[in-house]
Amino acid sequence: MRDTARSRWFLLTGQPGSGKTTIIRLAVGSGHVKVGGFYTEEIRVGGLRSGFRLVTFDGRHGVLARRGQDTTIHRVGAYSVNVDVIEELAIPALDAAMKSADLVVIDEIGKMEMLHPGFVRKLDRIASTPKPVLGTILMTHHPEGDRIKALPFAEIHTVTPSNRNAILCRVHEWLGGIASCC
Repeated sequence: MRDTARSRWFLLTGQPGSGKTTIIRLAVGSGHVKVGGFYTEEIRVGGLRSGFRLVTFDGRHGVLARRGQDTTIHRVGAYSVNVDVIEELAIPALDAAMKSADLVVIDEIGKMEMLHPGFVRKLDRIASTPKPVLGTILMTHHPEGDRIKALPFAEIHTVTPSNRNAILCRVHEWLGGIASCC
């Protein structure tokens, strides 16, 4: 964890189901800051997670991954990943956020998203600007993920069920600093 006052990127990590995306959606739902980018949400069938949907803040969405085999060549664990969704939705949403939003939301910087080389290049471009980022990042080691976590302006917080409310408060404090700068 780094000094919040100097961090441009506020990244959440933690186990699946710990509340990372919920924190982001609650924090940016206040409307104090103009937000752009995307978040991911689980697709559940019969109470079981069967995939992930990528949702942009302008209301577009697509299925990023599904459990099981299909014709895609990209797989992460039990999921077939549709990298076209990253090309068609995530990257344009990040471009739009860079142009017109006060805050870029990237939920998630994970194995599935990093399968697309354009996504990794987009992260580097965003990192080269002063634009603030609120996002989630994989907890496990990954060459690109580890590189992002090591950025000097990135503050990393591990979310657990027992600290998620406190982390939400920290995000609100950080966003307060962003709002006062915009």
